[in-house]
Amino acid sequence: MRLKAILLIPRREGILRLSQAETVIAIGSWEGFKAREISAFRPTPDGWAVAVVFQGSPIDEKAGCNLWFPQAGEIQDILKAMDRSDYLTAEVLGRGWSRGPRPYLPLWTLM
Repeated sequence: MRLKAILLIPRREGILRLSQAETVIAIGSWEGFKAREISAFRPTPDGWAVAVVFQGSPIDEKAGCNLWFPQAGEIQDILKAMDRSDYLTAEVLGRGWSRGPRPYLPLWTLM
């Protein structure tokens, strides 16, 4: 697989608003989603989600699964998008959070 795009997608009322996605990075031609919105898979508060879009490659078929050989810069871009998602989600919620795999408690939420 090859990295095609990294996106930030707003999630409101259990719906991922694909038509409002913000492109963090696009490699080659990213033409967007077919659907304008889809139901989120799991219930979470309103906020922003990071989506990583891949394009298949010939090695995937040979291996019998999807393989991604990331470049260091791609991983850094994903981490930056996750940081931005946390910031935007805290703004939507009006607070940070202390639970989960990525707690986020900016100073302004403690004041």
